[in-house]
Amino acid sequence: MYKYKITKMEKFTKLLFALLAAFSCTLNAVAAYDGTPVMPTKINGNYADYGLSADYDGYYVISTAEELYGFADWVNKGTTAARSAKSVLTADIVVNENVLTSEGELNGDGSDFVAWTPIGTSSYSYYGIFDGNGHTVSGLYFNNSSTDNVGLFGYFSSQSAVIKNVGVLYSYFNGRNYVGGICGYIGFASIIN
Repeated sequence: MYKYKITKMEKFTKLLFALLAAFSCTLNAVAAYDGTPVMPTKINGNYADYGLSADYDGYYVISTAEELYGFADWVNKGTTAARSAKSVLTADIVVNENVLTSEGELNGDGSDFVAWTPIGTSSYSYYGIFDGNGHTVSGLYFNNSSTDNVGLFGYFSSQSAVIKNVGVLYSYFNGRNYVGGICGYIGFASIIN
């Protein structure tokens, strides 16, 4: 009978794969939002640090769920600077994982998900520029059938206001009136791509 002897290199390779698998699971576990909003950073001449062109100078960079929630919170407090702010996504953002089943239904009763607060309200509409830069936001969860103006954006209004180049995936929105994926209520504004 032939006996196979495991070499040091094979032991190292197995250990390396085990560590990579554990690290991958850790990354997936922290990809979802932890519930703490963070104010996004404003680009002040350092646009290249984010892989962006000079066209984005003065924009707020949103690359995490924490920053997305921080931006929503800032806009919804109603300051003019926030409501007219220009922002850009620099990554795909996952807020909650597995919000929908494979049939597109809500996965469970929603109690395990961090609730979303749409950007802009009827009292404090958002009227800036939001450039998704080709990125997506997924795992948004909103479930209140007595609330109007529900989506990634709740209330978006102004002739110079633009939401562009963004997708909303695997999200659940339940509201009363003006419910949409990208935006609930839009007045005199543009949604592009």
